[in-house]
Amino acid sequence: KAIVIPKSILSKQCVRNEIIGNLYITDIGYYAKALTHYQKRINGSEQHILIYCWEGKGNIEMEDTIFQLEAGNFIIIPRKTAHTYYADAVLPWTIYWIHFLGTGSDLLVKQLSNYKAYIGFAEERKTLFNTIYSRLERGFSRENMIYANLCLHQYLADFIYADKQLINEAKQGKDKVEEAIDFMRS
Repeated sequence: KAIVIPKSILSKQCVRNEIIGNLYITDIGYYAKALTHYQKRINGSEQHILIYCWEGKGNIEMEDTIFQLEAGNFIIIPRKTAHTYYADAVLPWTIYWIHFLGTGSDLLVKQLSNYKAYIGFAEERKTLFNTIYSRLERGFSRENMIYANLCLHQYLADFIYADKQLINEAKQGKDKVEEAIDFMRS
């Protein structure tokens, strides 16, 4: 399933919108066990692309590197970066993906320490994706566009800053309350 937001809607509802013009969705989708999924863009895409692998695996060729994406991994392909991606022939990927743009999107993508990382599985992340998708399925009204794109900020932050959050948690360790809760549960 996929939604491609028409350019006329993006122009009218997003590009000059003071609330969401800095970061907005252009395309969004979910492909389950996408055996024949293949895309080659010699000049890259006009948008940044987030691909989150829920199960299976696939490959992304970009900047003379082949990245293998497995379940729990994500990659962000910067806009205008030549790339090819495809599902594994034996264990094809199930992916959630979003193309995004906006006046702040380049700066946001530059926050990445790596294009690809492991983020694991969180039902909250899947729920947030489905919330964004279902809101856009209802139509492209001003309210739906603003709502979906405000959710996009949280969704992308979860990927871009996940490694920093994990590092901070590891440095800080558990606090006394967390330790007591864990002790009481065991």
